[in-house]
Amino acid sequence: MDDLKIAIANFPIRRWVSENFTRVSSSNRGEFLRVDCPFCGGRNTLSIDTRKKYCRCFRCEGKSVSEGSWSGRGGIVDLVCAVEGIDVKSGIARVFQLSEFPDTVVRQEKPVAVDKDIPAEAIPLDKVENSHESVQGILRRGLIHLLESVYVCVDGRYARRWILPVYWQHEFVGFEAKSYVGDKPKSLFPEWFKTGEYVYATQTWDTRFGFVVVAESIFDAETIGLNAVGLFGSTLRVGQLTRLIELAENRDVHSLVWFLDSDAWTKQQAGILRYTNVLFDNYVVRVPPGQDPNSLGKDKCCDLIRAAIKVSDSVTLASQHYRASNMSR
Repeated sequence: MDDLKIAIANFPIRRWVSENFTRVSSSNRGEFLRVDCPFCGGRNTLSIDTRKKYCRCFRCEGKSVSEGSWSGRGGIVDLVCAVEGIDVKSGIARVFQLSEFPDTVVRQEKPVAVDKDIPAEAIPLDKVENSHESVQGILRRGLIHLLESVYVCVDGRYARRWILPVYWQHEFVGFEAKSYVGDKPKSLFPEWFKTGEYVYATQTWDTRFGFVVVAESIFDAETIGLNAVGLFGSTLRVGQLTRLIELAENRDVHSLVWFLDSDAWTKQQAGILRYTNVLFDNYVVRVPPGQDPNSLGKDKCCDLIRAAIKVSDSVTLASQHYRASNMSR
C-alpha cells in the first residue's frame, strides 16, 4: 500500500482531468478543480482536491448513481474507476501506469486473461424490433446504416447501452458501450480497450480526398460518414496521433479537418497546433454553439466542412473560436 500511496501522490491529476472532462475551472490558486459531474449531470458540482487527491460531488454524494461504483465522493482510484468504467484492480493499475511508477511495481499484479470481444449478452441491432428505443434512437440520429453493425445490451454490465465495435486496419480493437436512455456516464469501455491509442474510423473512405475529418465521437464520425474519425472525447492523445500518422502513410492523408463542439476549441488548441501542425495542414470547422455533427445532420456537416478555415497559428485559431462562439444557432 505504501507503493500505491506514492503512485497516488505522483498521479498527474490535472492532465487526467483535462483529458476526461470537457470543462474545467479552478479555485483557491488552482488547488481545487471543478468539473461537471458525469454521473448526476450537475454543472460544476464535482470538486477535485489536487493536493489531497480527493474528490466530491455535492449533488450526488451518498447516492448510488453509477451501479455502486460511485457514491459521490472518494479518492483518485474511486474516480478513475467510475469515469473510465473499470474495476478497482484495473483502477489501481491505471494509477500506477499514469504515475509512471516503476514497471517492477506494476508487474507485481498478476495479469488477468480477458476475452477481447463484444459482450456475450449483446444482441445485433438488426435483430431487434423496430419499435425498441435502441433502434429508434439510431433512426432519430439518421444513422440507419449502423443497424447492421451495432449491438445492444438489455441486461448485464452494459444494460441499456448500444455496443459500438471499433476496428483499426480491419482488426477488432474494442468497443464503446453508449447509453441510449441517458444513463451516466454516457459511455463505458472495457478495461482492455486502450482508447488513448486508437481512433474510431468510418468504414467509408475515399483516398482521393487526402483529408480526414476529426470528430469527438463515433456517432459524430458516422454522421459525417466519409473519411472521418472519432476520438472518444475532445482531447487528442499521443497514441491517437500515431493512428493519424498511419492514415497519412496508408491512405495518403495530408490534411486534418477538426469538427469539434464549440466548447472543445480551447481544450484542443494544443493538439491542433503543437502536435499536428508540422505533420498536416490543419483546418477547423466553425460549429454553432450547442451543436455537434449529429445534431446538425450530414448535409449541414458537408456544408460546414466545405467552409472550413485553414489555421497555422494560435491567433488564427483563436479568431475562428471567437467567430464560432458568436454564430447564430
